Amino acid sequence: MNIEDRIRFHMVAGLREDRLREYLNSYDTFDEFEEKEGVHIDTDTFKSYLTYLKQNNINIISLEDEAYPEKLKELYLPPPLLYTRGALKHISSTPAVAIVGTRKSTLYGNQVADWFAKELSNAGFLIVSGLAKGIDAHAHRASLSNGTVAVLGNGIDIFYPALNRTLEKSIIEKGLVITEFLFGTPPLPQNFLKRNRIIAGLAQAVIVIEAGEKSGALNTVKWAVEYGREVFVVPGPVNSPVSKGTNNLIKEGFNIVTEPEEIIEALGIGKVERKKEEIELTPLEEKVYEKIGIQPIHIDDIVALLEMDVKSVFNTLLSLELKGVIEDIGGKKYTKKFI
Repeated sequence: MNIEDRIRFHMVAGLREDRLREYLNSYDTFDEFEEKEGVHIDTDTFKSYLTYLKQNNINIISLEDEAYPEKLKELYLPPPLLYTRGALKHISSTPAVAIVGTRKSTLYGNQVADWFAKELSNAGFLIVSGLAKGIDAHAHRASLSNGTVAVLGNGIDIFYPALNRTLEKSIIEKGLVITEFLFGTPPLPQNFLKRNRIIAGLAQAVIVIEAGEKSGALNTVKWAVEYGREVFVVPGPVNSPVSKGTNNLIKEGFNIVTEPEEIIEALGIGKVERKKEEIELTPLEEKVYEKIGIQPIHIDDIVALLEMDVKSVFNTLLSLELKGVIEDIGGKKYTKKFI
């Protein structure tokens, strides 16, 4: 079936995936359907879709196409049509892991997402996520150089959320943006629940980094369990609201992980190449470094804890920052970096 007919059928079916599947399975052409059912579509809207498709190099993939992801074909009732845009054309040959989490991520969660995504991407995994702000965005950015897959909860012609517009354009250049929704479909809440099943379906495993008790990431976990995918959970501070969901998953018996290597060992694919060089610290640097954790600490608090003068502590912090072991997050606050 040609692309034009696929678009026409999707325009008629709208958000009713069951109807779209029925149309595609029952008719060879849209003309046949139109003649039998007496259904007509808006010609101007259809032409605008075609124009946008061609101008933006968007592909429409059906279940019968070679480019349709193999892992999605394994699902019960996989999406009948996918709209894709980006440099990656065939993703089935690359092992993939999904990284998901809260939109209200903390500095700790962002650092963990950056670390895991970068290490796993460098190890040969394709990083899949949902392009939401927070954990999703950090996972995409950290894996961008090796290609990353963003699954949308809206039409491929809509940039959402707006603050990730530049990131989405970068993914189009180096990775892949994918959605099952027709052009113009707004980011409705129910769409993201459907999107989550694709995120879980594309991956061999789902990694959860920071999720509140009602986080959408927990819905992705539900799909992962249903599809037989591995689920890994990064623990968070017990007093953090955005770690309640993840810590509850650990209580339920899901795999707890604290390093990317653990995921690679569990899946039996790839290997993280870690830098073997040890960073040497002076006795004074060691003393200051010991007072810095994953939670931000103000320079005045370090001065008070060590009973040192501000100038000496500041110079030592600058030296530690240059060595790449701590990070200045602004406001004279510092935190350890994952090495």
